[in-house]
Amino acid sequence: MHFAEARRLFTGLSRFDHFVDLCLYSRVAIETACGPEGGSAMSTDNNPAQMVRVGVLQNLDTVLQQFGLNPETELAELDLHRSMIQDGDLLIHVGIVGAVLEHCARVTDCPDFSLRLAEVQDLSMAGALGLFVKTAKTLGEALKAMCQYQHVHHAPPVTWHLEDLGNVVTFDFFLDAPELSPPQRRLVVDLILGHGFRVIKVLSQGRIVLNRVMFRGDRSEDKQSYQRFFQAPIEFNAEADGLILPAGSLDVPLVHPDAQLHEALRQQISPIRAHGEGTSLEQEVKIIIRSLLPTGDSSLERVARFYACDKRTLQRYLRQEANISYQALLDDVRFDVVQHYLRDSNMPMTQLAYVTGFSNPSNFARAFRKRFGMNPKQWREQDMGGHPSARTRRLRLRGNVR
Repeated sequence: MHFAEARRLFTGLSRFDHFVDLCLYSRVAIETACGPEGGSAMSTDNNPAQMVRVGVLQNLDTVLQQFGLNPETELAELDLHRSMIQDGDLLIHVGIVGAVLEHCARVTDCPDFSLRLAEVQDLSMAGALGLFVKTAKTLGEALKAMCQYQHVHHAPPVTWHLEDLGNVVTFDFFLDAPELSPPQRRLVVDLILGHGFRVIKVLSQGRIVLNRVMFRGDRSEDKQSYQRFFQAPIEFNAEADGLILPAGSLDVPLVHPDAQLHEALRQQISPIRAHGEGTSLEQEVKIIIRSLLPTGDSSLERVARFYACDKRTLQRYLRQEANISYQALLDDVRFDVVQHYLRDSNMPMTQLAYVTGFSNPSNFARAFRKRFGMNPKQWREQDMGGHPSARTRRLRLRGNVR
């Protein structure tokens, strides 16, 4: 297969035909909800890669009413209209989702608001993708479809990864949304994991019990709420945000397989691109690398297989289109992930080195100092404004310290 043809198959066509009109609306909503500066470094750049379907907020009004609140009044506080969250296919900026969840958690005095929301959602919140996975033959086929076509629902901000390790199955994700404040990020992560759990529970009709649930951050203060929702042991300060399923889970047959409808839906969603028209090869490769990091193999050879070419061909196209090497892209993604972990968790440096693909902690420390001119601890303190107490306050917002 020719490289250009493989790349077209990987990216498909553009879904952002109504994106220009939405950009203006999203900018107003974000600035209203988070302030002109976007709260904690909230960006108002309406990048297609930061857009998600509003279906992720399905039944938000129902949950607010359960707390005796008026949905229209609460959404008006963010300069949003109730009708906005009822159009599941509308694209909104992930920053709006974070701001809405943060506001709702505050007015309900409910730190686990995202779990309450996920609990009343079903596969219809994912639109065509939800019906697509529902008509699969097995749970494995359904979850693989979620990973392959995840951009139909929430685009590049969320990258799911599925791997069968033999003794267990891992289903984890990476959230690339640096504009979210720490409390918003925690709530969005909770909602995404809640969605993943609900998908598995609905598709398997409760036949699968999770081995455990992993969170990069710490929610120990609300541990009982998380155990109640996921019905499984909870691991905090883990290597990733994800779900651990028992061996053999991928072979569980679904109760409503429909090969004809499944194929028709595949043809419907396959042309939808993960990014706006004109997305660069550089950005595509970064997304693939990010999804592969947890596997321990993010080599040039493995990424090249996504484009049905050898490593030299991919390297040549990267040079031609972006004047950049694969190693430079790999380093960019690695250190972007490192910064997320330094901000969002208390993961030990040794563990962080291996999670991001370094062969040993010494190589990680040298590479970090070379890139940032300081060690990870110094970077973390500088990121918190140079005051260690600021980090303590920020972690306390997420329950990382008492």
